[in-house]
Amino acid sequence: MSISEKLKKRLLLWLSVILVLSLVSTATALTVQSMSEKMNIWSGTTQNTNFGLTQLEAKIKGKNKVDIKVALLNTDTAAHSANVTIQLLDSSGDVILEQDATTGSVNGGASWTSTLSFTQAGLVSQYSEALVIVKQTS
Repeated sequence: MSISEKLKKRLLLWLSVILVLSLVSTATALTVQSMSEKMNIWSGTTQNTNFGLTQLEAKIKGKNKVDIKVALLNTDTAAHSANVTIQLLDSSGDVILEQDATTGSVNGGASWTSTLSFTQAGLVSQYSEALVIVKQTS
């Protein structure tokens, strides 16, 4: 085999490698997927100055119902009230269902407790976690 034939074979080999790499790169470039991540830095709660979350309990009831029990403590000496929003989230962090409750006036050092029922077809298979949002109103 002459030197020119060896060079031709090597050149063909390298061209083949370059072609394969360019096809793989093109396929990879065309299949890039957009990803986003939601982060909850409060581990399921958002807390105002005068209310603290003391209990968050989920009870699964069948395939279509989840009861969420939430308890708040007014850590101040004065009476305060708040609007409470509970969101049921799926594993991606997207809201499946949401409900609101109002504490009314909660005396200083006292607790407020409520259980909210969420019902939807197939809810339990979608449900991953609950997020509690407390917005103090007075």
